[in-house]
Amino acid sequence: MFDDLNDNSGFSPEAASKPPAENRSSHQDRPQGNSYGQSRPQGGGGYGGGGGGFQRKEDKVDDPYLPIAVFVDKEFSEQAKTSLFHIASKLIAKGYTVRIFGDDKEFVQKVTAVSTKFVEVYLPWRNFNEIESKHTWNTLTAKDIAAKQFSGWDKIPDAVKGILASQVRIIFGDRNNSPVMSLITWSRDGATRASEVTKDTGRVGFIIKMASSYGFGVLNIAKESSGAIIERTYGI
Repeated sequence: MFDDLNDNSGFSPEAASKPPAENRSSHQDRPQGNSYGQSRPQGGGGYGGGGGGFQRKEDKVDDPYLPIAVFVDKEFSEQAKTSLFHIASKLIAKGYTVRIFGDDKEFVQKVTAVSTKFVEVYLPWRNFNEIESKHTWNTLTAKDIAAKQFSGWDKIPDAVKGILASQVRIIFGDRNNSPVMSLITWSRDGATRASEVTKDTGRVGFIIKMASSYGFGVLNIAKESSGAIIERTYGI
């Protein structure tokens, strides 16, 4: 758990599998698909259409893009994973886009079986954990944010840097310009803010610390109040 690095994120460089050599550098310039569910206006700027009005021209009706991070680590208890799966399923049914991490392959398979349209799987490099996803390439911005949130950044392997940077993208989006509405997760101690993160929080500590440091709401289902907040906020 990086005890020698004096950081509370809970990541172990020995436990992290190394990414393919060709994927260790930034892939900021690689083309990425648009997952944001928005269509561009067609012709003439898309406003007015010559009639003086302000109606945007669209070629179809799109669902609103409402991303929420549901973060699961493979070390979570089975009860926690089950609860987070039910939450993710209910959010998907309401039209929210659920962003998940590719650490627990079984959880990923269960959630993507519910929907592929409203699920985004974030990976630190291609074929991580034998999972395919277009949300793969870490940007320099994501790495910079991760470095600012991890005190021992220069001492950790590239594989761990990739994992932490991918968690930044879960919160901010592939291009760091489509932030989530909130982060829903679990830890044994119920941490929801940076000041509450300790070694006991586990590997989820980094994303809790990072998200809360930037003002994102963190809902930890280990806290009894979280269920009522989720129901009241998202109607599930």
